[in-house]
Amino acid sequence: MNRNRRNDLGAAEPWLSAVQARLATSAYPSLRKLDCDLQLDTLILRGEVTNYFEKQCAQELVADLPGVRRVVNQTRVSHA
Repeated sequence: MNRNRRNDLGAAEPWLSAVQARLATSAYPSLRKLDCDLQLDTLILRGEVTNYFEKQCAQELVADLPGVRRVVNQTRVSHA
């Protein structure tokens, strides 16, 4: 499950819950494990994915959520 850090205690919870729900629907297991952080209207994704396609998918899954003006995708592609 995703771990979230909140800057504004209760205000970010609905937004982060929506992000969690969206990532949880992914067919890619690595996307379900990503961390997310909210800084003002910017969503930051962190964690590890298996390829660049999954990295892009993570960003696209959450980019159209209401209130998301910017997505900073800091996910790493594992080279296992």
